[in-house]
Amino acid sequence: TVTLTIPYWTSGADVEAAYLRGRRELLDTGLPELRPMNENSAALVLFVVQTLDTNGQPRQGWPRVWQEWNERHPQWRYSDWQALNSRYRRLEKTVWPSPAGNTDVGPRLDSLEKLLGPVQ
Repeated sequence: TVTLTIPYWTSGADVEAAYLRGRRELLDTGLPELRPMNENSAALVLFVVQTLDTNGQPRQGWPRVWQEWNERHPQWRYSDWQALNSRYRRLEKTVWPSPAGNTDVGPRLDSLEKLLGPVQ
């Protein structure tokens, strides 16, 4: 979050410049791209994370995850399991940017619970 306290006489251009400076400072710290996740994306991340084993792979395989997703979320169907996997992997990088090889899903569930409430 960028919070600015600005006197009323400050020009719009100066407000914009201050905001952009603050945002740039946040982005330069290595934080992921700052934008809200839509309902579909949040649902997908939550759904997939609950299916992962300790190595970060679905316990029953990606085809089964895809089938269950399409059954539970027909409004957000994926054409095949590869499309679902690809979308999840892109979201994963924005939600949990981490060193390559880090597949521990425990911290992922913990951070999701902080955002969304208890994960069941």
